Amino acid sequence: MLAVDGVSFALAAGETVSGTTVHVVLSLTGAKIVSQTTTHIRPDEGHVHLFVDHVLVSMNYGLEQDLPVHPGTYALSAEFVAADHAPFNPRVMSADTIFTVR
Repeated sequence: MLAVDGVSFALAAGETVSGTTVHVVLSLTGAKIVSQTTTHIRPDEGHVHLFVDHVLVSMNYGLEQDLPVHPGTYALSAEFVAADHAPFNPRVMSADTIFTVR
């Protein structure tokens, strides 16, 4: 079964931090990230889309990324999508992780 295990940071969910970037590290079970976009779809290969406050901010070909942030409270989530960037059915998404930047 495919699952995005979660979104983790160098901070705990609900924590307040300062700075201009947040380092996002994802973990993925039962699938692998591929670097090329293709229409030859396999259920265990794809890309990661990152969402901040439920808005797509990044289409990533890896499991780590630095996101720019400014003061405020954010909800971060990730979705594992097919190699053509379309969502799987059912969708493979993490739960929201909430954090605040001073």
